[in-house]
Amino acid sequence: MRRRAGFTLIEMLVAITILAVISLLSWRAIDSVVRARAQLTEELAQQRALEALFGQFETDLRLAARDTGNVATPGTASTLPGILFGRGELRILRQLPAALGGPVRWQFVRYRLDGDTVWRETRPVATPDEARRVAVASDWPDAIRQRLLGSVSFLRFEVWNASLWVQPEGDLLRRLQYAAAMSELTPREQSQQGSAMLLTIELGNGERFRRAVMVRE
Repeated sequence: MRRRAGFTLIEMLVAITILAVISLLSWRAIDSVVRARAQLTEELAQQRALEALFGQFETDLRLAARDTGNVATPGTASTLPGILFGRGELRILRQLPAALGGPVRWQFVRYRLDGDTVWRETRPVATPDEARRVAVASDWPDAIRQRLLGSVSFLRFEVWNASLWVQPEGDLLRRLQYAAAMSELTPREQSQQGSAMLLTIELGNGERFRRAVMVRE
């Protein structure tokens, strides 16, 4: 008796099983590629945000007002503290680019960690009295907030005192010259050398990044 052409039930089941395995492996490969691409995109975005944060940090310090320890008009030879820093917080009195023929403008900038996000807050100041209040105020309700970086577990600001990096004890804000008081350099050497600030950021995955910036008095 001649055999009828076609596939048997067992052959069909084997073929279906093979196709199912191939489909499963293909799906896993595609899923792996998609996950890797998503992770890479997230890491690149975080890296760009980190570089933008460091760049803004350097710009703000470069535009900081001089700090002579006095409380006269911002931007003059005697000025309010140009830089205040504490545990997880930095405040900078900086000069804004003036319009053509216009007066010099000033604003306070604050960096701080809120939850797992680093925020940059800005608030304009018009008078020395207002600047004094803003310098020590715990809240800036009318400040403009800018989200700089997320997934951050640690934020620290330190200053160089000629031998090591130091930070204030407790949560009190201290002026940048806090380091000069601890330094073995003479006042003239301090003015010639200037100061340096170190920003340390630790991400949620344990990676740490640091950026040191020179600050001329």
